[in-house]
Amino acid sequence: MKTTVRTLAALLPLLCLAAFARPAHGQYLGQFGPLNRMGDGQKSLGLYLGSGPVGLGPLAEVRANYGSHGTVGVQAGLADKIFALQGDLRAGIMGTGGDFPVELGGELAGGLVTGGGDTGIYGQLVPALSFEVDAGSGQSWAGWAGLGYRVTASNKRIGSGAGIFRVGGRFTFSRQLGMAANLEDVAGSGHLLVGVEYRFGGGGASNVPGGR
Repeated sequence: MKTTVRTLAALLPLLCLAAFARPAHGQYLGQFGPLNRMGDGQKSLGLYLGSGPVGLGPLAEVRANYGSHGTVGVQAGLADKIFALQGDLRAGIMGTGGDFPVELGGELAGGLVTGGGDTGIYGQLVPALSFEVDAGSGQSWAGWAGLGYRVTASNKRIGSGAGIFRVGGRFTFSRQLGMAANLEDVAGSGHLLVGVEYRFGGGGASNVPGGR
């Protein structure tokens, strides 16, 4: 009896880890720009590399303008044989205007994560703040921070929740080319993504105050 109790006590931490482990921890997804729209008619393609508890993993994102205040995007990432696909709507609901505009809004997203014998779907809402300022010569600086929540359902559990914290920044070298980084923490599992974004199409004015 004592041996059985000791065995169960020794296995308890492992059982807890198995019960609360989520394939979403292996995904590398995030935000790579402020809440406001891109320039008139523009679209973007981003390529990023994520680093976290499961090692390195690549991510690709395509985005386009949506409505007068937001963008829509699709992300696909792979890390430690875990594949993630996400679609999102990101928008600024209100802003301060002026030379240093701050946007208040957020991201609404849903996705699929599969790998390690577990496949799940999730939805998340991340309220956020962001800014973007003109740095002159066609360049700009942007930053963002968000705090939200994700609900996941998979073939191994009915549902589970996780908090999300993110912070990031981007520097655009020109109207077409920029570099972004995003630090994302989901339920205590953090990862960092760094990469480049290429904008194409359009030809209208920049959305950055003072930009062209």
